[in-house]
Amino acid sequence: MAYRQGEYILASDFNTFRTDLLNVYDVGFGDAGYGQLVFGGATAVPFVAIGELIKSSEWTIFRNAAQTCSNHQGNTSTSFPPASELAVSELVEAHDFLDGNAYDIDGSLAAITSDRLSVAPGSVTVFSNALNSVRGTAWSAQLQHRFTVSFGVVDEARYFFNSGGQIRIRGSRSGGSATSQNLSWTNMLLNMGRITMNYTSTTLSGGGAGWTINQPNVGYYDLSTSFVTIATGLPDGGGYGGYGGYPGNSVTIEARSQDGPGGANGDNGRTLEFRVLYTDGHSNPFFDSVDGTITSDVDYRKATTPLTIPTPVFSTSVPLTSGS
Repeated sequence: MAYRQGEYILASDFNTFRTDLLNVYDVGFGDAGYGQLVFGGATAVPFVAIGELIKSSEWTIFRNAAQTCSNHQGNTSTSFPPASELAVSELVEAHDFLDGNAYDIDGSLAAITSDRLSVAPGSVTVFSNALNSVRGTAWSAQLQHRFTVSFGVVDEARYFFNSGGQIRIRGSRSGGSATSQNLSWTNMLLNMGRITMNYTSTTLSGGGAGWTINQPNVGYYDLSTSFVTIATGLPDGGGYGGYGGYPGNSVTIEARSQDGPGGANGDNGRTLEFRVLYTDGHSNPFFDSVDGTITSDVDYRKATTPLTIPTPVFSTSVPLTSGS
């Protein structure tokens, strides 16, 4: 490759860089691609015809797009020339660290590709209570919160998860009678903490006893069109009779890709569906119902700066109020 310090930057070199960059910055494939030319309103990185000289404006657009990826990732291993060296009328030099240059575009593009799923803390924002379902009346069998997370087109789902997007599920119970049954449910949902699904894993954060992540290696790209249990919760011993006091009670969280792969770029569907099942299976001779207020909440995390990423639509199909 002729890309060396002190030589002209050939169109073939520039276009190779462009292709590598767009695999991350634009549509890409599978878990590579932020969709910035599609949904971000960004200036297109130009293709340069063979034999043409590289203009400073073209090099600047390329550099800015690459820096956007680097900033989103919090990547400290990239080194791009500053805008001052790419200004109009300035000589556009090759930047290759192998020739002792201060900047390393080859290596920086490789880092952007390998770190494409990394996220700087300041690049994402958590949005609470995107969706919730609440029940304030007594129940004694099973409640279900069934909801969907939908994107306009399949690639929007890819861009959301590729850029650090997460779906987060949590629950709570409060008020009502001062019974050990209610206390057991309060503790079980308190121990739930937060169940988080990203592009390829499901995790428990801030949770406690009784909770298990059944599918730690299942995220957006790993779901099938059939429901799979990703997390379960059992009583933690805070209710009547210790841990075995309410053995029939449980929370089960299931997930699936409602439509499955539907595009040409390695997606896994545009709509995810979740079921959160609250099962009261314990029989108590003194009382066998749960009252007060039980809530199922859904939050999400999304890349917000410097990327522009579509926001999914959250919708409840079965609310807690329909259970008994």
